[in-house]
Amino acid sequence: MVTNAQDYEHLRKLNDLDSSILEKSDRLKLIRDSIGRNIKAAFEVSAKRYNLRSSIKTYKIGDVVSEEISLKATQ
Repeated sequence: MVTNAQDYEHLRKLNDLDSSILEKSDRLKLIRDSIGRNIKAAFEVSAKRYNLRSSIKTYKIGDVVSEEISLKATQ
């Protein structure tokens, strides 16, 4: 039986972490941790992609700028 958080680390290093010895709450915590890591990784990939295609627009006097009119703003 696993009684300490360090026991989990040792079992993971040995690849001997069998789900049958874990309680349900422990398995759910491991799943939540895995999901959290996956969400964070996906967020970082999306943020990187967004930041690459977005840029700060600078205009000079005399530049032609088209204005987009939102349908919600006119109603």
